[in-house]
Amino acid sequence: MKKGIFIILNDNGKLVACIKRADGQAIRIPELEVNPDIQELDGMPCEYFKKEILIIDGENIYQKKYTPKEELKQEVKSPSIDFKSQLNQAMNAKDTEDESMENKKRTKLSQDSFSIQDSKVPSDVRQIRISDRDIDNFHLKLNKFARFDGDKFYFFRKLKNGGYEIKEKFGVLENRFAELNKRHCKNAKSLFGENIIELTLTPSYHLVVGLGGHSVYETSMTLHHIYGVPYIPASSIKGVVRSWIILDMFDNKESSALEDDTFVKWFGSQSSAGKLVFFDAFPNEKPRIEPDIMNVHYPKYYQGTEPPTDTQSPVPVSFLTVTKSPFKFFIGSSELNINSDKLKDKTIEDWLKDALINHGIGAKTAIGYGYFH
Repeated sequence: MKKGIFIILNDNGKLVACIKRADGQAIRIPELEVNPDIQELDGMPCEYFKKEILIIDGENIYQKKYTPKEELKQEVKSPSIDFKSQLNQAMNAKDTEDESMENKKRTKLSQDSFSIQDSKVPSDVRQIRISDRDIDNFHLKLNKFARFDGDKFYFFRKLKNGGYEIKEKFGVLENRFAELNKRHCKNAKSLFGENIIELTLTPSYHLVVGLGGHSVYETSMTLHHIYGVPYIPASSIKGVVRSWIILDMFDNKESSALEDDTFVKWFGSQSSAGKLVFFDAFPNEKPRIEPDIMNVHYPKYYQGTEPPTDTQSPVPVSFLTVTKSPFKFFIGSSELNINSDKLKDKTIEDWLKDALINHGIGAKTAIGYGYFH
């Protein structure tokens, strides 16, 4: 059974029952009569199988040809109709179909790293029939269902038989990142009116944020704890812009920057708060997450046991990157005119753009990661 949202659409004056899938697409159920009882269910979470079975709040609302809800309840309870058997048959057929399709794909794509049996979740959870299709929060999939293989946790591993890598999935946000940013913009305007800047930039190569964060893996990635999507924290954006201004305008001398009234007004100091408010930056479309590796060529040298000799074998360390995904940046202020207040003839929007294009953000900027265009 898949999960969705039961909605009612108005099609040229006619009410039509639909299921809103996780990818945002709607499945119409024209056979389902939209009566007052059905209208009350508009917007409720549901479970469904194709167009054959619809369950809302534990009740079987629709099964193949629609019958009134009260009659359907009685039929399900009746021993003459084995609904559970029908449901199991339908689910088994769907699983067989999905498995067949997945086997075909594996000739081209590597296997998903998700494996409930190889995770370190409690044993009773491992007994639940959970597949990667059931987890639509990437943060949950990466960090709570981490795959333990041999001696450590992996999200990417190349093996002789092909290996595996984690596949991103974002549930209801899959094709709605622009809507997420519209809501983000609305929140910013509710605080500062039109006194905000909005800027969209795209990484020129890979973006790595939160590489050294706490994780069961050797590396990490910053993911939103609710949405499960990669994002750039507001504190990181503010820090990069501030650092770039100090480097470019004040010859990398923070003490000189703190003597500038506009700089202190923008970013604050030990004795006063800054007047600019930075917001988290989210992707504006579905982000592509790709594994990358860094090679430690002298592992024993860094462990302090041997000198850096060529006899040591490199040890690849995997990490996750975001690539080719535009991000939306917002900055607002309630006390400054954000479009006219300038530092060295540049507005904060100019400095933000300069910092992301010329200075980069996140990890590994020295080798080209984290730069935008």
